[in-house]
Amino acid sequence: HAIRRASGSRQAYPLHWVSPAATCANLKLVVIAFLIVIVASLASALIYLIRDKGQSDRTVKALTVRVALSVTLFLLLMIGYYFGIIPRQGF
Repeated sequence: HAIRRASGSRQAYPLHWVSPAATCANLKLVVIAFLIVIVASLASALIYLIRDKGQSDRTVKALTVRVALSVTLFLLLMIGYYFGIIPRQGF
């Protein structure tokens, strides 16, 4: 739903809209950031498991954070696909 400029035939987006290419680029950065944090949480759980030798609940907390982040990422991707933020043909 782009608007036509008065001076030419090229389409422009209003200032409050973001171009689809910028939206995809931002979405890729969000997904990559989520994946990095998920892997970091998994690594911290491994470190806590080795250091605490099962005597602490820090491992369980780190794994809980990882699962919560994974579910959140999955839901965000599903919502993005449903509302058309993620294009039907992929990134």
